[in-house]
Amino acid sequence: MIIKQSKVKIIDNSGALVGQCIHVYGKGRGSIGDEILVAVKKVRRMRSTFTKGTAKSARILKGATFPALIVWTKKAYRIDDGASLAFSENAVVLLKKRGGDPLGSRILGTIPHVCNNKKVVALSKRVVF
Repeated sequence: MIIKQSKVKIIDNSGALVGQCIHVYGKGRGSIGDEILVAVKKVRRMRSTFTKGTAKSARILKGATFPALIVWTKKAYRIDDGASLAFSENAVVLLKKRGGDPLGSRILGTIPHVCNNKKVVALSKRVVF
């Protein structure tokens, strides 16, 4: 269960490491498969690579806001067949502001099959059923 001010891990290769939930769309708390709005709190360090005298710019900046899809929660998520899913931490995948496509090109972890975004599930190497 993710509410406002919850810290979340970002598990794609977009460049962000840690985020904070600033809004849950539709209801007060989010679960696996729900969309939230995330503010980026920590980013990966970029190596200084110079091409023709200009530095490579970072794709994600600290303080930027992005929609995100919840993929892991500490709180157990109940599936229709009676099983439950629970993870060791809360994690999200960043989405583009328009269209809902994933921002990164890889997912760095397992994704439960109950996520309703088919493009995120397709990018993941491991899907938990």
